[in-house]
Amino acid sequence: MNKKILSFTLFTALLISVFAGIGLVFPAVSAVPTIKSGDYEYTINDKNEITILSYLGNDREVSIPSEIDGVPVRVIGEYSFNGFKRYAENGQGFENHPNELNNKKIRKIYVPSTVKTIRANAFGNMNRLSEVVLVEGLEKIEADAFVNCPKLQKITFPDSLASFNLASFQETAVEEVVLGSNTKTISLVVSTESKVRKIICNADKISFGTVRFEGDSALEEIIINGELTNGFSNRKTSVKRIICNGEVSFYPVLYLKSSGFEFISDTEGNNVVFTTDKSQCKTTYDTDSFRYYLNEKSEAVITRYIGGESNVTVPSHLEGHRVTAIAPLAFSCMKSGGLFADDRYITENQLVSVSLPETIRTIGKFAFAQNLSLEEIKLPSKIEMIPSECFFGCESLEEIIIPESVTEIGDKAFKECIKLSGVDIQNAEKIGDRAFYNCKNLSYVGYSDKLKEIGAGAFNYCSIGGTLDLSSVVKIGADAFCGTKITKVILNDDLEVLEYGVFQSCSLLEEINFPSKLVSIGGSCFRNSGINKAVFGEGLKEIGSLAFESCKELYILELPESLEKIGNFAFEKTLVEIVVIPENLEIIGYRAFGYCKELEILYFNAKNCKVDDHYDITDKELDFDDLGNAAPFIGCKLKEIHLGEGVSSIGGNAAAFGTFENCSSLQSVIIPDTVSEIGTAAFRNCSSLETAVIPGSVTEIADNAFDGCNNLTIVCFEDSYVYTYAVDNGIKVSTFIVAPIPNQTYTGSEIKPEVSVSFSGNPLHKNIDFRVIYANNINAGEAEATVKGKGDYKNFSNKVKFTIVSKSISSASVAAIPDQAYTGSAVTPELIITDGSNLLCENKDYTTSYSNNKNTGTATVKIIGTGNYSGSISAEFRIVDMDGTESFFSRLLTEIKLFFAKISAFFTDIFSFT
Repeated sequence: MNKKILSFTLFTALLISVFAGIGLVFPAVSAVPTIKSGDYEYTINDKNEITILSYLGNDREVSIPSEIDGVPVRVIGEYSFNGFKRYAENGQGFENHPNELNNKKIRKIYVPSTVKTIRANAFGNMNRLSEVVLVEGLEKIEADAFVNCPKLQKITFPDSLASFNLASFQETAVEEVVLGSNTKTISLVVSTESKVRKIICNADKISFGTVRFEGDSALEEIIINGELTNGFSNRKTSVKRIICNGEVSFYPVLYLKSSGFEFISDTEGNNVVFTTDKSQCKTTYDTDSFRYYLNEKSEAVITRYIGGESNVTVPSHLEGHRVTAIAPLAFSCMKSGGLFADDRYITENQLVSVSLPETIRTIGKFAFAQNLSLEEIKLPSKIEMIPSECFFGCESLEEIIIPESVTEIGDKAFKECIKLSGVDIQNAEKIGDRAFYNCKNLSYVGYSDKLKEIGAGAFNYCSIGGTLDLSSVVKIGADAFCGTKITKVILNDDLEVLEYGVFQSCSLLEEINFPSKLVSIGGSCFRNSGINKAVFGEGLKEIGSLAFESCKELYILELPESLEKIGNFAFEKTLVEIVVIPENLEIIGYRAFGYCKELEILYFNAKNCKVDDHYDITDKELDFDDLGNAAPFIGCKLKEIHLGEGVSSIGGNAAAFGTFENCSSLQSVIIPDTVSEIGTAAFRNCSSLETAVIPGSVTEIADNAFDGCNNLTIVCFEDSYVYTYAVDNGIKVSTFIVAPIPNQTYTGSEIKPEVSVSFSGNPLHKNIDFRVIYANNINAGEAEATVKGKGDYKNFSNKVKFTIVSKSISSASVAAIPDQAYTGSAVTPELIITDGSNLLCENKDYTTSYSNNKNTGTATVKIIGTGNYSGSISAEFRIVDMDGTESFFSRLLTEIKLFFAKISAFFTDIFSFT
């Protein structure tokens, strides 16, 4: 045996014996059991998810189930459908698949949306497989997943697929691959067995991962419909053409150029085409100083400066041809060198000045990029755009005159021009992403109300200051003014979204108007700024994570009722003194108001607010220890918490962190009777909390809701869930008791019965220790008395219900009914019924039932109480023959009596109300 191996073996044995001697035992590794159900063998992991190991059925079209016995299928395992082999059960090498012959005959496979991953070789060697249906939900396909499926031609990739590896489709008939919007990375491990000729990418951003070409390949064309974020450097490639219909940065161009690609984009920048096919390139001509080609108008387009001068004047004509354009990369250089493989180099410190003739109408992307010594550039007066990265990295450029004709500044056009001090772009309508990024000395930008759009990071870490009037701008990108010296901002009142970090680290920014139509404020938008007042209009729905974090001058905050979400750390370390949480808030984030040292008063009115219990590490770097103290109001000096009557739970939805956890200055709290649950860690470590008044509506309190509240006394009802909870958890308890109120009888006026109140067995005195507010206390039914403490008992409140029972109608008076004229039909005279000064109304206070009321003689009416009255009384009246005059006067007398009864009742109601 090798001596090193023997020594290592003896050392390992010695370690194990030492660990065993101190009681440390290594656990045995147990194999995950294989389960067989129907046509499948599979395993279940600790997350209760299935990985399929083998298909054992005999179908020609297979629909993989989304779940088996109620457990979701997440992974199609290695070799699970393979038509040749799979891992041996003992884990050593391979063995023939037990269903090998059948799996070779499968023609179509449907993969359900529950599946996230298809492992390597999962569907390999399936001789007749011609179609695979992949649906939304699939995220990953590993290498060789469909290797050697010679008839597989039809396959559609879902948007959810995050990455693509061409090696997954070696030895298949797939010729074209169309990738969805979430496929951000392409790996090109290509061999002669791949028949894929074309790849189309639809993601907004795409990058190349591993790139390796093994021999000749069919892959010829890649079409990218979003931004290309990097290129590949592999001189041995079969790809002849890459078309980018989105943005391409300077460095991807250089890397592709090093792989033998020519950059043949038009100078307008509509798309970018890379090719290795020299026949597609323009025929170029060289003079002593310039390389150029002729366009369709026989005009010269300069593609490269090949002279050796430092001060360059570009002529208006080359060999008799009018010069009208500068192509991409024409005057660019690369610090590290070597990437312009076939060009004469422009060294990074070579060019000092360049003068362009008036004949030029367009300048291409990257035209002057990375010229470190370029101090001066004269631009022609008719160009309309400064293209992307045109002057990127020109570190010595101090000033530039932008022609009035320019309406757009392209992405990164002046990025890292660190000496540039000012620009005048009065006619610009759009400034692209990072156009002036890190122009540290840029203190002046002249613009007009023609400006409509400012891209992401456009002025990031520039020195512009003073008042920034953006009243004409309708779109501002993320980080647009991050780190600038602005003091005041005027925003367009129609602006709906402020993106991530727009005014982050603007430490001098004190004043800004928040647009009335603003809906969303992005994460870190005002982080570390000097803003002192934040008053938002109705319509704002979301304030993002870290939006106002460390705004150490912010002391006035008014949140609108429309607000639905406050993100993680949104107002952490501000100076806000009073916060009103609106009713409609649904989510309050991780440490949203953490360490607000001046926050003493909180009005928490949210009806059903979830405490965000997860922490996104991309938001902010934290020490691991911080994760245990992440409540929304941690580190605040809250002394008063006023909970709104609509609040239904306190921290009830928080899985880990309580709503008011670690509010160490809080002394008392009153829980409204709309709350049914006090959830996880809701008041944990509120070390000064002495009194918590909890109503009988609360039927669930988390075990750790009051952990660390060592001085707490819970005030509650006797014989309630809360009382039992307090006793079981060793918490002191006092009872605030409102004695039951006996039934009251309807009077027609407000009923205000006396209320008996005691605290821990001692009687309290009305109007000294408490006051009573009555509700629904006139009509029969359930009434309510709310007892609110005063003086020493001001933090206590309770409600008691009582019943107002209906009054017997027998106490009412029925006015004498005058004789009624015989008509041959049933007679129903109008009644005057009073209860004291109250005039009763038919069908509200009573109904009637008549008998013997058709013929002459004595008739009877039965008056039956309803609503506020019960029981019944009866009255009689006569029906007689009378002439028309008598009948008229009888009716007139009744109407007069009724009129005066109503007048009396009306004035009685008025004086009673007063």
